[in-house]
Amino acid sequence: QNPVLAQQTLGSVETLSFRGLGLTPIDCAVLSHAIKLSNTMKHLDLEDCRIQCEGLQRLGPVLHKCQHLGLGSNDLGDSGVKLVAAALRNPDCKIQRLGLYSVGLT
Repeated sequence: QNPVLAQQTLGSVETLSFRGLGLTPIDCAVLSHAIKLSNTMKHLDLEDCRIQCEGLQRLGPVLHKCQHLGLGSNDLGDSGVKLVAAALRNPDCKIQRLGLYSVGLT
């Protein structure tokens, strides 16, 4: 809740990888808050983190900030992919590479 402390802690982090770690919706909310405070985030690897639509909703407001976004092997479903599409439509979207394989799209 302290933006200055969070910015000092994150410093100039460009890459965060949580690949293979199970992230709950609460984890996603905390991560979203941290990314919101970062101006240097380029690579976010959330592949195989067991994220579902609820977790992605928590991350939704910051997904557009990353240049490389890995979301593969998560059960996002159609609703989660729509959230990703909304991030891509954001006028400030920086996403250049997006990993969306095996996300439960029907």
